[in-house]
Amino acid sequence: MKSHDHHIMIQQILLACVRNMLLPSVRQTIIKLNKCFQKICMKVVDPHDIPSLKVYVAKTLFMLEIYFLLGFFDISTHLLIHLVDDLEICGPVGTRWCYPIERYLAILKHYVRNRAKPEGCMAMGYMYDEALGFCTKYLSLYEHTRRRMWDPYEELTNVGEVLEGKPKPRILKDMELHIVHEYVLMNFVATRDLI
Repeated sequence: MKSHDHHIMIQQILLACVRNMLLPSVRQTIIKLNKCFQKICMKVVDPHDIPSLKVYVAKTLFMLEIYFLLGFFDISTHLLIHLVDDLEICGPVGTRWCYPIERYLAILKHYVRNRAKPEGCMAMGYMYDEALGFCTKYLSLYEHTRRRMWDPYEELTNVGEVLEGKPKPRILKDMELHIVHEYVLMNFVATRDLI
């Protein structure tokens, strides 16, 4: 799993998993931990709410220390306090995390056709993508300088082909008749074998 998948699991899926499984006190602690991550990862953060968020995170970690073993706590658990400090210093997390870059690297990875030269394939794929984007943008700004001979949007009555009048009989020559007869027989046998 990618790091973004773990991030989504912690914020949303874990809440549904622990809903009826654990003791109420442990369950509330895990829900508070999820709420901490949700508040840290919000797109818009009010600077006046950050001191109360620091207190909320500290209380949540204290509750985790009560209900979980000491082996659970390592540097990753302590990192939550520093994430709130980074939120105060640098602003919202969404402007700094690497998920968009990881997604773009996945796009570049799909450009690889020759595994012996992956960098060259990525460069060529990027070049084709940029060229197509430029052409698309250029053609959307293009204005027609002359009228086309036939435009189906202008002449709506002539869009569908309608045969009018009496058909003209045509007499086939012997060679043409032989070719048509042979074609019908060969295709009839082929379709009969398929059925």
